[in-house]
Amino acid sequence: MNNTNRFEFLRFDHRSIGWFQVLLGISLIYNLVLRFGYAVELYGEHSIIPGDIMLKMNGPASYSVFDYIRNDLFSKVFIVIALLFCLGYIWGKYYRFFAIGLTFLYWNLLQGSSSFVFGFEFFSFQLLFWSCFLPVGHRLWFTKSHVYQKPYMIVCVALTIQIVWVYFATGIVKYGVSWHEGYAVRNMLMDHMATWGLASTIAGSAFLYKSLTYFTLFFELTFPFLIFNPYKNNITRLLAVVFLISFHLGIMLSYHVANFSVSGVAVAMLLIPAWLWDKTPARSIKPENAVPTANVWLKVFCFFAIYVISIKSIIFSVKYGSKKSAKTESTAKKLGYIDIPKLVKVSFFTQHWKMFAPNPPVKCGWLALEELKDNGDIIDVMSGQKVLEQPLQLWKPSGFEYYLLMYARNFDAPEGSSGKFQVFLKYWIPYKLKQVNKDKVDIKNIFLTDYLYIIANQKSVSSIPIKRNIIAATKIINQSFPVLENEPIN
Repeated sequence: MNNTNRFEFLRFDHRSIGWFQVLLGISLIYNLVLRFGYAVELYGEHSIIPGDIMLKMNGPASYSVFDYIRNDLFSKVFIVIALLFCLGYIWGKYYRFFAIGLTFLYWNLLQGSSSFVFGFEFFSFQLLFWSCFLPVGHRLWFTKSHVYQKPYMIVCVALTIQIVWVYFATGIVKYGVSWHEGYAVRNMLMDHMATWGLASTIAGSAFLYKSLTYFTLFFELTFPFLIFNPYKNNITRLLAVVFLISFHLGIMLSYHVANFSVSGVAVAMLLIPAWLWDKTPARSIKPENAVPTANVWLKVFCFFAIYVISIKSIIFSVKYGSKKSAKTESTAKKLGYIDIPKLVKVSFFTQHWKMFAPNPPVKCGWLALEELKDNGDIIDVMSGQKVLEQPLQLWKPSGFEYYLLMYARNFDAPEGSSGKFQVFLKYWIPYKLKQVNKDKVDIKNIFLTDYLYIIANQKSVSSIPIKRNIIAATKIINQSFPVLENEPIN
């Protein structure tokens, strides 16, 4: 067996690419629809955070078309065009045009609000970016007799390494006691604002949440072995596919993660070995016999990308993979000497996959705007309902605002991304008051109430009291918070 055939199992099958293309397109439509509902608030002339403040928050590496055009109608039309490109991307004809165009449009959207880009959006963008180098025009439902082009091996290797690092790095940084003792999934699913569906069922069963906790940790840590092991028709790779599908479907049915799970299933489809497709009706779709050879520039770029992805993932793993100490800080600093600084914020240079690590978030609850009436009653501003002694979430955000407020719950954290959410709340409170015609009331009677409960790593968390942390709106609105550029949220 020559070296070329020995590594042929790393080349993606054309049928896998076809379904990857369809599912990734659906995932991006989901995300773009979320952003469309908040287009003006993020990119328009009447955005929540003023354009000059947003530019400062995003930092110098976040230039986009929205730096020059901030218009309410333009922001919506721009996303509509991106949605049309998504449909063209899924369709598959003229795939290179639609793939590159969609990447450019989506990149501008993320760059234009890069301080408020979430981990699932970085993940989707990177998959979309690499798909530009794949023959994604396999319109599987149109014809089964066309001869399809094989993908370049170097592109398959680069994308595979990217995928492997995403899951393996998250496993490395899960060193917390909740993961090692089997309670992480249970603790994660007790965040009632972020969960739904099967969450209460899983969190209520020790067998389920412990099994899922160890199942997740085991597969993330063994993911490189499962993917790169050629043993017996890549049977371990098929195990990785089963893990990814079950992992992402489980999250989809219990936790709000926007389009992350759909993108994850798209990755699983991409990794399906060819021999499995040969046992399905798709077996009649044949690739061309010729093995494509990448030109020297594509090879140089892919090797450069592999280096960047790997070194940044290693630095991330060292920095977050254990409790901070002088030794880990020193090692991360030394590795920084061979690191390559990112010139653009949204790209494969971003390798920060800290998902529920080292432990799931301990602070849970929700935020509410409340008004103190002259008679002593407290009214929830958004719902208009009276606030009772028993804590109850009377208003729930939706769409993209939901994710902003879910992460904004950590606005008072001593470190991390709290700074940008302090800025967000500074402008969001007046925006919401105006939205419900409360901007004329005495602002001194308006309060931001942080309903919170703590999910620590204790073995018994059956009864956790919800506390009210009441902050005067004037304190948030009038305070000049430092504008910080942080790592993306995961």
